[in-house]
Amino acid sequence: MIFENKISFSKTIWISKQGGFLSRDLPHLNKFSDSNVFKRKLIEERRFFFRWDTFINDCNEKDFWYHVIKDSPEDWFDYSSKMRNQIKKGLKLFYTKIISKEYIIKNGYSCYLESLERYKTKPEKKFFFDQSVKSSPNDTEFYGLFDNDNKELVGFSENIIQNKGCFYSSFWLENNALNNYGTYLLVHEMNKYYLNEKKFNFVSDGSRSILHPTKIQYLLINKFKFRKAPVKLNIVYFPGIKTFLNLLTNLYPLLKFLRIQKLNAAIIQNKYANR
Repeated sequence: MIFENKISFSKTIWISKQGGFLSRDLPHLNKFSDSNVFKRKLIEERRFFFRWDTFINDCNEKDFWYHVIKDSPEDWFDYSSKMRNQIKKGLKLFYTKIISKEYIIKNGYSCYLESLERYKTKPEKKFFFDQSVKSSPNDTEFYGLFDNDNKELVGFSENIIQNKGCFYSSFWLENNALNNYGTYLLVHEMNKYYLNEKKFNFVSDGSRSILHPTKIQYLLINKFKFRKAPVKLNIVYFPGIKTFLNLLTNLYPLLKFLRIQKLNAAIIQNKYANR
């Protein structure tokens, strides 16, 4: 969530993204009822939508909106011998611990830079990195990954802690850590800390990706026993937007080949919304 633009509205922090506002709260906290309040705010801000997710008890549909969560204790013996060996490889090279915002400001910029280089994304200057970390909300916690030999920070996870739930919102790892099972060790240790020691109800990597599965969610589901927990996708649109998207839905088989990503994502998102 570093560098995300945020607003406070209706007792919730919202991320300004994709032309709309996405709730920063986890699904067990999102409870809103008056859509007119949101519509007035959209008109005022000239944005397209408000979006939030809410956990539901059951879902009978095969294709559904979900969050990738783990709500069972972290158990070493749940994993295959191969998986345990991969975590052990990480443990030989790295160790983990919770770190402060101040430590991230002083030592985390290189992890941020190497992470963005892999995606060929232009990084922000160090000053703006520092300001973004410094201004992160109080429910933000940083979990660091360190080199066993030189004790230097080689990666960290930015986590959001809310009412016995934890959202692993972003991972920032240097290449050496990524290539030597640092992610495996970091996830395993965080699962142990939040689920076993802190007795949280769940940890989450957030909602499904709209256009394609992500590598981290594939890893969490297939390696770390995370599951797809059904949620209701709630969207309040700027007046007229929903009607427009409903009309485009019939053209989606054609539009998806045009690879207009933002439009395709909006159509897919609308398909799952407010079911």
